[in-house]
Amino acid sequence: MKFTQNYYAHSSIFSNLSKSDLREFYDGFIRNLPYSLDELFGEIWRTGGFSEWPASFHEDTLPRLGEWLMGALRAVNPEGMLLPSLASPDWKELNPPVWDFSAHSREIIVAAGMYYGEVMTRNNSGVVWAHLLDNKKSADFGQPVIGGNVKRVINPVRV
Repeated sequence: MKFTQNYYAHSSIFSNLSKSDLREFYDGFIRNLPYSLDELFGEIWRTGGFSEWPASFHEDTLPRLGEWLMGALRAVNPEGMLLPSLASPDWKELNPPVWDFSAHSREIIVAAGMYYGEVMTRNNSGVVWAHLLDNKKSADFGQPVIGGNVKRVINPVRV
């Protein structure tokens, strides 16, 4: 399966793919990681109040990234109509019972997960990107995860 940055980390589609398709997806994820991060940084820096955000891959950058995400992510209703920003007062008043992230927001979520993963791998000895292929019952089966010298494997896109 070719990598797309617009995917659901909680999707069961991964358990239905062949090992070859899963490897193709993982390889595409890793190959596209630097380009996805460049796009993410550009979006962040073009947002008012975030032009000074340091993309330093340091843990201290994560809370501010979270603030940016709250304003940047957009939801759509089942008919595809764009809803107010999750950070806006209108969202709190609207409180839609059924919604999904927009396609662009899902791409942002994946890129933010990539950044989180890079923060973890660059700042923790023995922590690496890994490909979870052992347990089809795992919610993270077939997906890029943070593994290696960790107590628990983490899917940074689901964090």
